[in-house]
Amino acid sequence: MSRKYFYIAILVLCIYFCMNGVAASDNSSYDNSTDFNSDSDYVINESVVNESDTQNKAESVNNSPSEISDFDIEQMNIQSTNYPGNVFNENTGSYFNDLQQAIDNANKGEKLIVFEGYYENIILSRNGLTITCVNQYNSTIGNLYVHYVVGCNISGFTINSLDLYNAHENVFCNNFFDHYNNNMNWPTSNPVIMISISYYNLFESNKIKQNTNGLFILSGGSNSTFRFNLFDKIDYYPYGDIDAGGSYLDLDNNLWYWMEMITYDPSYFESIKNELIRNQGSNVVLDKWIIPKFDIINYKTLLNFNFNNFNEDISSLGSMNKINILYQMYWDYNIMTSEINNGYAELNLPYNINSFYLLIDYYMPIMLFEDESFIFNRNTSNYYKNLQEAIDDVYTLNGHTLELCGSHSSGDIFLNKNLTINGRNLIINNFLINEGGSGSKISNFNIKNLTIKSSNYLNILNNQIENLLMNNSNFNTFFSNNIKNITEIFNSNNLNLSNNRINSIYMDSSDYCIIYLNNITKIDIFNSNNLNISNNQINISSINNSNFSNISSNNIKNNTIILNSNNLNISNNQIDNLYMSNSNFSIISNNIINYLNLNNTHSNNVFSSNSVWDYLLKTHLI
Repeated sequence: MSRKYFYIAILVLCIYFCMNGVAASDNSSYDNSTDFNSDSDYVINESVVNESDTQNKAESVNNSPSEISDFDIEQMNIQSTNYPGNVFNENTGSYFNDLQQAIDNANKGEKLIVFEGYYENIILSRNGLTITCVNQYNSTIGNLYVHYVVGCNISGFTINSLDLYNAHENVFCNNFFDHYNNNMNWPTSNPVIMISISYYNLFESNKIKQNTNGLFILSGGSNSTFRFNLFDKIDYYPYGDIDAGGSYLDLDNNLWYWMEMITYDPSYFESIKNELIRNQGSNVVLDKWIIPKFDIINYKTLLNFNFNNFNEDISSLGSMNKINILYQMYWDYNIMTSEINNGYAELNLPYNINSFYLLIDYYMPIMLFEDESFIFNRNTSNYYKNLQEAIDDVYTLNGHTLELCGSHSSGDIFLNKNLTINGRNLIINNFLINEGGSGSKISNFNIKNLTIKSSNYLNILNNQIENLLMNNSNFNTFFSNNIKNITEIFNSNNLNLSNNRINSIYMDSSDYCIIYLNNITKIDIFNSNNLNISNNQINISSINNSNFSNISSNNIKNNTIILNSNNLNISNNQIDNLYMSNSNFSIISNNIINYLNLNNTHSNNVFSSNSVWDYLLKTHLI
């Protein structure tokens, strides 16, 4: 008896489960004979998911279904298993596990948000849908069929193959059309983008990679526009093909994999264009392409993708967006990534390296940026386009260091802060340093006119200077400069001019200066006392009304004229011609003097251990 009841119980349970299974299957059924031309003809039971459960879950996000559009996607953890499905309808608040299920349940004008997942053979069957993946390229569609639909917007997916048929005015933005099916771990030979009898579809800001047969786009009887896309090639296929039959394709203003060849030799373009396009009675427009430019905006180094090969600003048409690019320093194996946003990609350049490659893919450069120019503030890490901008910036403070990189030229520079500036051969027309620039260190510039007024404690090192004018400036050091024309110094004390190459020095009313180990063509000194002039190579020199100075260990060729100067120490020099007049109380010792001419001078000076040939006395003086 007990066995009889046991079998009856088993039979009841089986009937119960079968009935629930049928109900579930009925709830998810739809009419396979759908006409894709009209949303109204599409028959579906809206109870695909439990509406009460979905409503409760939607209300947990927002109390009002009409406010779901304010849903903050950024706060979602897309990896979390707490979400009831991979796809969310922002308009209805419904969740779905499968993208196809979500599409089939959507109405025109609704937005589907996809969090993750791999989806194969998706049929887009609703007009006017917006379908976006919140984490770009995180969701993959193996094959996407867009047939008989109008006005859809698809963004953020990895798509292995797209089939457009009788589909019009759709937009594909920020997708990665990739021939490699990562889910199947195998490349596909299907056309990456196939378009048939479809009009006015826009492909903007996508990354498009050719398939194993080298095919990018297969278009027949269609009208399509591609702009601001990145066309990438696979490693082993030299060219990519666009096969167009009876179509209109606008391919202007995209970034192409063949950029490097065009950069070095523009004549390559026609041959590449012929290899790229199989034109079978089509109108294919490809005359313009994006040429990235190096730029600096808001203190950051950037690549600007808003210009084409005609140097036209194309930002009014749109921009490249959410596309990753790769770049590599010229002498470095490290490859870095940056995302293009609104036509700009930020670069992380070392302050002392200004040459780098733009890569289309790993180890596949498309463009070399060589000797780019910028100014870098080592204290703030800010970048600038020009030196004056860097000096004037409110974030550049006294004590900061500015590094220049690249080949610069500048008109006029006004320095009114205490800065250390490495010019790296920056060409400057007029460089003015005033009192505010005191304490600065200026090195490695090419300066036409350097003017220093009331500025003290400067270090001027390793510069090429044509003309130098200094007035009322003290305690300044000039070391290892090449001053080509004239150096004029007025009312400036305690200067140190050492190891320079100077054409001409005119010094007036400047005391306690050191002139040491220079190569000087001509030096004229007036009214300047307590100088130390030593170990120089001097061609012509004159000293007038300058007292208490030391002139030692110099090699002075041609004429040395000393007038009205007293209490000098002239020792250990080699002098060709020495003429002294009205100069007394000086010590002249251990010199080699070829020709000596003394006027009202000899009796008041001490000569000791010199080797002298005196034109007047015709004898040696010891």
